[in-house]
Amino acid sequence: MIFRVLLAILLIQILTLLGCASGTTRQVPPGITVANEKMVANCAFKSNIFGSSPFYGLFSGPAINNARQAAFDSAKSLGATHVVIEKIQASRDGTVASGKAYLCPN
Repeated sequence: MIFRVLLAILLIQILTLLGCASGTTRQVPPGITVANEKMVANCAFKSNIFGSSPFYGLFSGPAINNARQAAFDSAKSLGATHVVIEKIQASRDGTVASGKAYLCPN
């Protein structure tokens, strides 16, 4: 009986953690275009950008989405129009997305 109660508590905790980490996938903010280096050749460099998430491993999917979204939000706050994501790295410290933000003419 005690075993079943402990198992039920453990399952509830696992499901809670999965729910917290999975969240909805957000899109690239309006006004931001994900680009490559060729696409931003004639644009003004604004800044290096970074985004992070405390999750990794089993939660790498949501962690990558959250880190990318934070980088996009950073670019948006700089007034950038284009973002080149250069690297996404996961470690025990979390997941980090890094790239560059550009302002491109219309």
